[in-house]
Amino acid sequence: WTSPEAEAIATLAIDLDPEPLRTELRMALLEEDEDALREIAARPEVAGLPASSIWVLGTALRALRRSDLAVVLLEPATARFPDDVRLRFAAADCASDQNRWDVALRHSSAAAALRPDLPMLAY
Repeated sequence: WTSPEAEAIATLAIDLDPEPLRTELRMALLEEDEDALREIAARPEVAGLPASSIWVLGTALRALRRSDLAVVLLEPATARFPDDVRLRFAAADCASDQNRWDVALRHSSAAAALRPDLPMLAY
């Protein structure tokens, strides 16, 4: 998350999109601030973020070994964005981390139905 390139991209994103919650998310990612990421994920207004922001937050939480929090974030997002394959795969991965096989299978199956052409599904 932290590199000169990542910082430059985040600075540009903040300049182009100064929305406060997304700015706070970007800063927490750059600073690798696990407490801030957990706090952001717990806010009700995070549900209104775009799918891409929710995916970034969910994958960051998973990288911090907080799949329990990530799946709580990602599950409702898949209902709001049912055709988002990235959210489906992220939710499936986080559910698998938690041994929630029924949830993982549901999201993996939905992703496969949405994008049967993906090479990662050819196993």
